[in-house]
Amino acid sequence: MNNFRGKNLLMLEGTHLCRMIIDKAHELGIRVVIANWYSVDDAPAKAYADMSYTVDIFDVPAMMDIVKRENIDGIFTGFTDSHLHIYEKLCREAGMPCFTCEGLVDVMTDKALFKAKCYEAGLTVIDEYDVQRLLSDSSYAVGIEYPVIVKPVDNSGARGISICSGYASLKNAVDRARKFSGSGNVIVEKYWGGGGATNTASLTSSFLTDMHTLLPQAINR
Repeated sequence: MNNFRGKNLLMLEGTHLCRMIIDKAHELGIRVVIANWYSVDDAPAKAYADMSYTVDIFDVPAMMDIVKRENIDGIFTGFTDSHLHIYEKLCREAGMPCFTCEGLVDVMTDKALFKAKCYEAGLTVIDEYDVQRLLSDSSYAVGIEYPVIVKPVDNSGARGISICSGYASLKNAVDRARKFSGSGNVIVEKYWGGGGATNTASLTSSFLTDMHTLLPQAINR
């Protein structure tokens, strides 16, 4: 039995990657509304949505007006981490289900907080360097192991990231990362090159089986 038919979904993103989400929603009989800042030229998924709005998603009254006008049943962020805070706020405001709990979004979107939680759990994470000391103590900065990667703690999509092969480019990299950080905070870590593994799984009744089957295959490739 399909319990989704006739429901209305509000999406906060409209990149081309969202096309597959829209197609799946339509397959389930869900009507899709996209609301964000961009025109269809910059948010091509809007062309496939049932309704779209060009609006500042951080304008809560405007977004709640759309929620009420379109009789929205659920809200989805898409693929952008920076939308998670407003996603949570809109869900709470509308009294809708939300996959996060209080404080979790901060950990999910702040690299420094995430690393702190990993330390608390006894998990191994990549070594980092004291940013203030790097900028004020040249002997310390020259003596660390390069290359290093410089990142804003609270941005995503590789924005503001630089890889430094030596001390000469470090200060500019830190300044650049700060411009992409809402809090102005930066993290500097030892850079590890090499391959990686990405695993995607659907939240279904067989979720754990899917993870067990797919993850080792991805890691071993």
